Amino acid sequence: MKSIFAALFSLIICAIIVPVFFVKTASAQSSTIESAKQFLEFLTQSRYDEATKRFDSKVAAELNGEKLRQVWAALQLQAGTFQRLKDINREIVPTGGQRSEIVILTCEFRTGLVDIRLAHNEVGEISGIFFTPSKSQSVVTTARPAYKLPVYAKLEAIIERPITVKTGSYTLPGTLTLPKGVAKPPVAILIHGSGPNDRDEANGGFKPFKDLALGLAAKGIATIRYDKRTRIYPDSARNAAFTIKDEVIDDALSAIALARNLSDVDARTIVIIGHSLGGMMAPRIAAAAPDVRGVVFLGANARPIQDLLVPQYEFIFSQYQPSEGTRQQLDVVRQQVAKVNSSSLSLQTPAQELPFGMNPAYWIDLKQYDHVATARMLNQPLLVLQADNDYQVTTVDFTLWQRALSEQRGTVFIRYPGLFHLFCPGQMSPVAYEGAGNVAENVIADIATWITMTVATKGK
Repeated sequence: MKSIFAALFSLIICAIIVPVFFVKTASAQSSTIESAKQFLEFLTQSRYDEATKRFDSKVAAELNGEKLRQVWAALQLQAGTFQRLKDINREIVPTGGQRSEIVILTCEFRTGLVDIRLAHNEVGEISGIFFTPSKSQSVVTTARPAYKLPVYAKLEAIIERPITVKTGSYTLPGTLTLPKGVAKPPVAILIHGSGPNDRDEANGGFKPFKDLALGLAAKGIATIRYDKRTRIYPDSARNAAFTIKDEVIDDALSAIALARNLSDVDARTIVIIGHSLGGMMAPRIAAAAPDVRGVVFLGANARPIQDLLVPQYEFIFSQYQPSEGTRQQLDVVRQQVAKVNSSSLSLQTPAQELPFGMNPAYWIDLKQYDHVATARMLNQPLLVLQADNDYQVTTVDFTLWQRALSEQRGTVFIRYPGLFHLFCPGQMSPVAYEGAGNVAENVIADIATWITMTVATKGK
């Protein structure tokens, strides 16, 4: 079976349990490594009840053997079956004059690397457990083609400058791309999809946000793109109060505020371009920033995000021959989605019972946000783009957007045959992510024309 980790790059696992901080002796520090290795061995041997005996009382109260099985199953559903322990490291975290040790098990799964981070208390019990994408390498099993600049890039005709998007104590590096020789161009803010994306939304041989920035600059339009908060500050997602506001909204609004104060762009003509989850959040961002002149939905889901998960997995499994164990893991995802959609979802719901192990506050916030209804309330022009070969956000969503917004003045709908979720040429299959390519030039041309003829004209 080909690697599906790239296809599911938007799906993150974060089993969120707050660790207890402590002072450890040298002998205790040495024993934690053996404890962590033993814990992993129990997981790989399906000895979940034995694994939970390593927990302290607080973790044990939240994560019994069955819930641990579900977490491990969900992890392998997304990253593939466990292959081997690749590396082991210790991290000493100072806090309040004390130190906490976290053992980091970098594990190779069939399609990628995952760090299992285990905190231990002073008696060697596991007091915190986290699953995060490894910083070492995102994909390990398939050599993927390298990214190449698109043919429409005109490097001699652009200027790129480093920028910083600041939200409170969070500082995100980014890039301002300007068309050379254009006075006060319109500026588009690029809003990422799910996952800890960099400013280019890089995924193997694809960099769709870089393509958009270069392509739009060639058409006389500036862009702002920046590294996502969960990339620069991955631990931020472990906060029990973490929501989509923290993941996407606040930093997008900070980027808009930055654009308003740039002397070399037209602050009267700010556009937001949201891809996937970023498109879902775009109405909320535009509602909070009414001076935004237009909104582009780039493969944005109209359905609630949790309702996309099971169809995505079912489609992937239809392309391959899943094992019985993988089918059982899909049942776990169905249960997690049902929990999100249940009226019983509350702040007391254990994160391990929810998709990706994300905390209940995250899902409650998403459930309370009706992005389609919010889009209907916007006064700005809207451009809705759909790649026909997208199996993650499908033409079902495009049709729902059409039904909801067809009577909204200034809304334009365009479909693109032969393109997949990244708006690059590719088949409707996870295999598409294993290649390399660029955002189709006609997509960039359509966005640029719409901004120039609809949005920039309105902004004058």
